[in-house]
Amino acid sequence: MTEPDRQIPEAPLPRDMRLSPAERALLDHYDAQRRLALLRIIVPGLFVVALLALPFGIQADLEAHSITSTTQDAVGLIAFAIAFWATRNQRADLASAALFAGISGTVVLLLLNDGPLNNMLDLTAVPVFALFTLPIAIAGIFGRPYLVALATLACVTFTLLVMLLTPHTPALRAALDQSGGLALFTIPISAQIALGVLMFAANRGFRRTVRELGAARLAYAREKEMDIIKDRFIDSVNHELRTPIMALQGYIELARTLGTRGSFERQEYMLERAEQASDHLVGIVRSVLSARRVETDANALTLSRFALRPVIIAATSLLDPREAGEQDRALHLRVPDDLRVYADEDLVRQVTLNLLSNAAKYSPPGSPIEVDARVVAPATSLLSIARLRRGTPQQPVVEVSVHDHGLGVPPEQAGLLFQRFVRLERDTASAIPGTGLGLAICRAYVEAMGGSIWLESDGLPGGGSTFRFTLPLADATDATDATDATDATVAPPIVGATPQTDAPAATRHDGRMPSA
Repeated sequence: MTEPDRQIPEAPLPRDMRLSPAERALLDHYDAQRRLALLRIIVPGLFVVALLALPFGIQADLEAHSITSTTQDAVGLIAFAIAFWATRNQRADLASAALFAGISGTVVLLLLNDGPLNNMLDLTAVPVFALFTLPIAIAGIFGRPYLVALATLACVTFTLLVMLLTPHTPALRAALDQSGGLALFTIPISAQIALGVLMFAANRGFRRTVRELGAARLAYAREKEMDIIKDRFIDSVNHELRTPIMALQGYIELARTLGTRGSFERQEYMLERAEQASDHLVGIVRSVLSARRVETDANALTLSRFALRPVIIAATSLLDPREAGEQDRALHLRVPDDLRVYADEDLVRQVTLNLLSNAAKYSPPGSPIEVDARVVAPATSLLSIARLRRGTPQQPVVEVSVHDHGLGVPPEQAGLLFQRFVRLERDTASAIPGTGLGLAICRAYVEAMGGSIWLESDGLPGGGSTFRFTLPLADATDATDATDATDATVAPPIVGATPQTDAPAATRHDGRMPSA
């Protein structure tokens, strides 16, 4: 390995920063599946027990002329029924909450009926306090450490209030007056605290183990994803290289044949075509090799304050006419003249060019392309949300969108397009050239400048795709003026090949993209 190829290792990031939202969702999915597996065992059993106990509770209430036993059984039965339904519907959070509520409610009602609601706390009711270990255990198995702490605090507090505020029967007072009689109260409370501490420690250790196992599964999933990307890259490169190589071979062979016949003019034409194929081949190889330099280029920024509109117009003039198609293509540009950003001008031009190139290649010939720019409030910006989580002061940002009227992108595949060498299968099998690097380069450049880039598409033919990216606003004082100018812009349909002049040029630029 040569010195330029050697990469400097980055400092390790916090766990939450290393995981993408999709990967964090996958870890949550693993934990939900673990809880559902336990709930499928616990909930049906408790539901059957509560269902069988209900007739006996009704009979006991009829004999005692009360509804206490029926109420206790009904609370547990309803909660366990909800937990059973939620478990069958893969709703782990609801099932866990219902299970905890059913057990806690049953124990609380049992203690209230034997204590405060009975106006006296009897000696026979003291062992019931031990049942409060069940909610603590459920919180430890299905909840997080803080839920274990809250459940333990609630159980201990409820136990103390009932023991201290409820009048005691003579039998309980006599037992408490004996030597060591306070153990009747201290043992249940100590058991609850001890179990809470153990469950808290076990829960933290278990969740750490789950995270490690989840990280191992994520590493395996990433490895499989890399294999898929490699396969797609090989297919893409094979598809892209085969055409120019075969054309190059064919033109050279024809040129040699024409040379022997003395057809020098046609030979020169074939050599020119061979040179074009060679240039195309060199361009493909250069684009593949440049993927290694994307991060280096993204980190070597030259930040400045500049007007966005001229940069976007310059990008449209750099677009390859062969990509726009043989028909004139309308370009609707709605960008205020006074809208300024703080970014790297060259990188912004490249990002815009890549998005325009994609819009031209993947939409029908002659269909319009729309480019808009506006100031976005911090509350609605993906960039500002990320900064808010990091505690960074929020500032207004500029959102640029490029919309086409092509086939669109299936929503489930939208995130893949920003990875290197990734193309949709339909595009790989088509005659549309590409290496799957354009959007990956856009993402690296935009994020290096402090912005975000994403894709919006419903995947329906004709609905097209909208690529949006954000850039820092040059001056916060420009936000009001730029927002007003953008809101006042409504571009009419294109009626000619020249820019429209019936509206201020500062707010609209409608023209034709170059055609082949």
